[in-house]
Amino acid sequence: MDSTRNKKEPVHNTKEIQHIPCPSCDDDGENDNSSNNKNDYSLVHLQRRAQWLIDHHDSIGKLCVAVAGGGGHAVSTLAATPGASQLLLEGTILYDRASFQTYVQKRLPLERKSGFSFSSLEAAQMASTRALIKGLQLQAQTTTTTTSSSGHVNNSLDKLRYVVGVGSASTLKTTTQGGMSKSGRPSHGNIVATMATANKGIQQVCMQLTLNCPSQNRFQQDLFVSHMLFQILEHVSNNNTMSSDTTNGGRVTSNSNSSNGETSVDPREFDGVTIEHWASNNFNDGDNNDDPILSAAHRILSGEQKAVLLLPKSTTSPDSSENGSISSSCDFLEPLLYPVLPENCLIFPGSFNPPHKGHIELAKAAIDKLFALDNNYDSNPSNGYGNSFDSADIPTSQQQRRPLVFEISIKNADKPAMEPDEVARRVAQFREVLYNNSTAQDSIPQWGILLTSAPLFAEKVRDLKQYAPPSLQPDPHFPLPSTSTPARWSFVIGTDTMVRILNPKYYNNDYDQMLQAQRSMGADFVVGGRLEQTDKETFVTGREDLERLPSDIQDMFVLLEESDFRVDISSTELRAQQEQQTT
Repeated sequence: MDSTRNKKEPVHNTKEIQHIPCPSCDDDGENDNSSNNKNDYSLVHLQRRAQWLIDHHDSIGKLCVAVAGGGGHAVSTLAATPGASQLLLEGTILYDRASFQTYVQKRLPLERKSGFSFSSLEAAQMASTRALIKGLQLQAQTTTTTTSSSGHVNNSLDKLRYVVGVGSASTLKTTTQGGMSKSGRPSHGNIVATMATANKGIQQVCMQLTLNCPSQNRFQQDLFVSHMLFQILEHVSNNNTMSSDTTNGGRVTSNSNSSNGETSVDPREFDGVTIEHWASNNFNDGDNNDDPILSAAHRILSGEQKAVLLLPKSTTSPDSSENGSISSSCDFLEPLLYPVLPENCLIFPGSFNPPHKGHIELAKAAIDKLFALDNNYDSNPSNGYGNSFDSADIPTSQQQRRPLVFEISIKNADKPAMEPDEVARRVAQFREVLYNNSTAQDSIPQWGILLTSAPLFAEKVRDLKQYAPPSLQPDPHFPLPSTSTPARWSFVIGTDTMVRILNPKYYNNDYDQMLQAQRSMGADFVVGGRLEQTDKETFVTGREDLERLPSDIQDMFVLLEESDFRVDISSTELRAQQEQQTT
């Protein structure tokens, strides 16, 4: 990210500094003590906290953890606790500097006294960010539908909202000198949890520890850092509104200040350990702090990000009002901090000015057609012209329709880029046409809005490949089996767009160059027809344009017949009607 952007920095004050007694040093953390003792940092109690986190996995989501220098007990204890797969996606120990550098995918100075500390808050934030991205990528590969204990159905897109990445960077005691690390400074640690979407304005929770207990050994220090890592997760589980109750896992408690988004810890004066603890929002910044859509548009226009994925909020989410509704223009959507697309995702590009019933019906028809093809319910799947089917005949385990995102390119090949306010206006119109439309929601149960900076299809495919799950990205060291196919995006388009894609005019008037571009693009298309007003009404599907092309190019397109989709609505006419209503 661009460090020059005006970001909201966490405010440090004495209310956020906590001193607690040195963890028990009697027996390497094996003391059971009391389960109600908030200062019990034993291994036995760590196991209890791990079980509590797993039991409350619904309020956390899925977890990736990356630990450098200290906190390894957190990973091993979670993995050894029954039911861990409900919470833990991956736990990684980064014990060497080169290992850390490889994990965070940044070139860092490996030599000492270089100015960068591998045990710093910055290092913990790097590890947390990379853990979140890996968690999102792993979730994007999971295409099955699951139901939480509350009855909420988690689908391919929805599950991306509930991912947490935790990074820990510490330097712990390595000599017999009490409480000192190899550098001679007091042992210290930094723990950061980053959430895929902000909850009540909180996207990141941070903790800085200073361990200055002379009688502690390294094992006990690592155990204590692990307890603090679990405390961070308990904070996430409690939706960043931790109360004074300490019964859940014996956690150290904090109180949330909703007025400024900073989380402060009740001050307690003890000896041995100092904790500094705060929370902040990574996505909203600068003058657009209260509007993530404007912030997303600015990020794309500045080149900071190439894409931002917006997902609809549940009307029962903590950010909804008391009656379950969302109030302001774009607050029914929330951005993923880092965009990832499920491997079977449909992409519907357009200007959506405005979005209307025709767009929704085309999206539904495309989803239904591919659902039929995926389940071999078409008599001739190669060309997309199939018989009708009854989804009731398909086993429930297979009734998983593809997710779909409406893609809006902020930049245009022939026109100036959209202003952020215009982006927000178009996005806001999806509220009525889809978000508040129960019939449309039933037709397209998994949807989102993807903001990009790629107006041309070749650019879209190129840019979006980086957001595919890693299992779909080529690896020169581990090539795909001969029976596998590389990642391909499926786009929903109209016949006019298909004609432009296949027009040699856009490929230096070279027919062979056009064919090569299609073959190398790595994309498939579902095409909706339109009514053409000539001497007589004709419904154009694009079949005649395809029949002149080689068979491998034809196979890239699934054509929707008039019986599959026909909605005679013009965006131009709708805009004219809207202008008349405002004058």
